[in-house]
Amino acid sequence: MRNGTPMIIASGYISQVDADLCAGCGACMEYCQFDALSIGYGFSIVVDADLCMGCGICVDQCDMGALTLVLEPGKGVPLELDLARDGRLMVC
Repeated sequence: MRNGTPMIIASGYISQVDADLCAGCGACMEYCQFDALSIGYGFSIVVDADLCMGCGICVDQCDMGALTLVLEPGKGVPLELDLARDGRLMVC
């Protein structure tokens, strides 16, 4: 665990980079506890979809707004917390 965000399962999302907005500064890489980010060709950030857990910390650290979270079906279905709070979803 790095940067204090333990995760045992993926969120159902992965980070996606807009190469036109990415400055390649690497600030997001410092905060990715899963080592899912690297600098690729053209000095743009590259996301390793196998390593990304979709926690969103990198998105918050990008001053350029180049990172977003997108649904990734291969990572499972995100838990809808509003449904769980309202009692419409059984959580074991």
